[in-house]
Amino acid sequence: DGIKSLKSTDILKFVMIIVIIPIASNIAVNKAGGIENLIHNLKSNKFQICNHEKILYYSMLFILNILPTSSLEPTSTQSLIINRDKKQAKKIYIIRSAANTIFCIMILLIGLSAASLFPDIKPNNTLLHLINSIVPTGLRGLAITGLLMIIISSGNVFVNSGSVLFSRNIATPFIRKLNYK
Repeated sequence: DGIKSLKSTDILKFVMIIVIIPIASNIAVNKAGGIENLIHNLKSNKFQICNHEKILYYSMLFILNILPTSSLEPTSTQSLIINRDKKQAKKIYIIRSAANTIFCIMILLIGLSAASLFPDIKPNNTLLHLINSIVPTGLRGLAITGLLMIIISSGNVFVNSGSVLFSRNIATPFIRKLNYK
């Protein structure tokens, strides 16, 4: 059943995110010298955040991503719609929104730590360089596997969501129209 597989991959993805992101955030912040050092580095000339040419654009992206409405992407909306219990759906939405905000802050800390530790690295290579540099050897494979699993699982959810929308909204009405002729 498609819904059961969606739920199981969502649960597995959630567990991997709950395990990998906090560990990576904690390791990265500790390697960068702690939160105080990150804040101190933000004030230095190395981080041109306030004077960056696209500060407004990136600030708006961050703010829009941590708002509760960011949890209304198609895959999340589909899982809320199929839930018959409205109270449970509301709780899921609130928890998902809070988790998304915490997740964004942790990702921000990982990015700031990476920028502090490796100021000369290209932004596209930051995450893999961070994993290779500070994640212990035993956890590297788990971290990369988890990231790949999250990416593939998200793709599967979007494909499944798209196929459901296509079959319900396009194919079914078209077939009904053909049958009436």
